[in-house]
Amino acid sequence: MQSVAGIVIFDTTLRDGGQMPGVNFTARQKIGLAGRFSRFGIPFLELFPAVSKEEASVTRRLAKELRGRTEIVAVTMLRKDQVRLAMDCGVRYVSLFTSLSDIHLRHKLRITRKGNLDRALETIRLCRGRGLKVFFAGEDSTRADPRYLLEFARSIGPHIEYFMPCDTLGCATPESTRSLFAALRKRAGCRLGFHGHNDFGMATANALAAIGAGAGMLSSTFTGIGERAGNVATEEVLAALRFLRGSEMGYDLGELTGICETVSSYSGIAMHPNKPMVGRNAFAHESGLHVDGVLKEPGTYENFDPALVGQERRIFFGRKSGRNAIRTILERRGLSVDPDRAICLLKTSKRLAGRSFTEDELVEVLR
Repeated sequence: MQSVAGIVIFDTTLRDGGQMPGVNFTARQKIGLAGRFSRFGIPFLELFPAVSKEEASVTRRLAKELRGRTEIVAVTMLRKDQVRLAMDCGVRYVSLFTSLSDIHLRHKLRITRKGNLDRALETIRLCRGRGLKVFFAGEDSTRADPRYLLEFARSIGPHIEYFMPCDTLGCATPESTRSLFAALRKRAGCRLGFHGHNDFGMATANALAAIGAGAGMLSSTFTGIGERAGNVATEEVLAALRFLRGSEMGYDLGELTGICETVSSYSGIAMHPNKPMVGRNAFAHESGLHVDGVLKEPGTYENFDPALVGQERRIFFGRKSGRNAIRTILERRGLSVDPDRAICLLKTSKRLAGRSFTEDELVEVLR
């Protein structure tokens, strides 16, 4: 299995991403996306066969077709019938989960802490007895009593592959995430993963903090789709690891934008223009000073070559454009127009059109 700088990517685009309001991937789209994720190198891909017959059918097909490249992991509640269904789908891995916060135990599950742990251990034993490897996700871990969380992890740790504390409400901070994983590394007795949401806009920062503190698996979605404000965005973390931490990962990050555009198209959730790495404005420039700088030396206002994440530099011209940028374009296109006259024409044209112009459109205006 391929890992990223020691980090295993556990993709949940089709499961948690598919739970986002308005998202309804078809079976054909799930199969197509799963194949693309697998070719990209994703080692684990999560599906929830118990939610519908169609989902079980997709799980069964992909478990067979992708074996050897990507393992399909069946999300499974602490129920014997769902364990049997996972086995029937032909998967080799299950992702069990239960809530760990008192508010969930009391009001949603209506079970005691001990009863919750006992049921988890019973289901883990059942899975292992059937030859299944187990990942375990602790829902709402970041709001759980730390003593219960650590005791729960210590009790199940020796029997599972990974324990993933979940920041289900996206309310952790990088500082609290580091502290949590530092404590879990001493107590859990197994490898650790991280599953986070973006309710306070800190999903990527929390993921990097978890990785820095010892998480070896990341549960994330392409484009960050998911419940409420979404999940950790795979493309953001991969790019941060590569370009901020210098981690050579073996993935062709040039595929990121294309993958995210496909996810956006299939999900029906448009990416914000300013979406980091893959949004249309991620490498776009219009301000005169910025355009002048990036035309002289791209590194003045770009962290790296946009092509490395499948993007392209986009230059716009409008009322904020400067003389030097206009002069550079004029010289590049062999146009003999006075820069001051060009700026005057440009401002007038933008006011009439109500928008900025691309370089090609600028040339047409000046001609």
